[in-house]
Amino acid sequence: MRDELRDVSEEDYLEYGFRLSDFDYTIHLLKSYEKDMNAGNQLKKSKILEKDPNISIEFIKEIDQNNWMKILYLWQFGLWRLQAILEGMIMNRFLPSHQPLFGLRNKLNAMKKSGFKISEIEFSELCQWARLRNALSHAPPEQFRPGPLRFDDLREYCSLVKKLCRRWDSQYN
Repeated sequence: MRDELRDVSEEDYLEYGFRLSDFDYTIHLLKSYEKDMNAGNQLKKSKILEKDPNISIEFIKEIDQNNWMKILYLWQFGLWRLQAILEGMIMNRFLPSHQPLFGLRNKLNAMKKSGFKISEIEFSELCQWARLRNALSHAPPEQFRPGPLRFDDLREYCSLVKKLCRRWDSQYN
């Protein structure tokens, strides 16, 4: 590991703090990457078919399958990033003077103790999302079976965390 990375902390790269727009920007990046991957996939298939118009349809399907798997991996990375933004907002924006906390559940409990409103249903739902993120992080799906997460799932999660952060913003200010 490079010396510059050995003791990296948030102070080394957080300058402006997290904003609600960070969630939307992550969603935008994911869709942009998906669009680029699909366009590259189409170009690849076109070039192959141009060279050999009689190529097996099974070969073309395999190219599509590989692209689809790459996109499913992208959604996993997206969930990781969205939860990281949420946890960063909690600790750096809403609980800036709180001692470090590990795990989303502990952070949410500290939010509740500090007077931030979160229903039991929202608390439970966030914990379910965190369990999924943890499962994908600590026991990732196999290489050729990237898991069930889809883009619409990320939009649902993003909507939930933005709603909560808006509420907490109104309570914080």
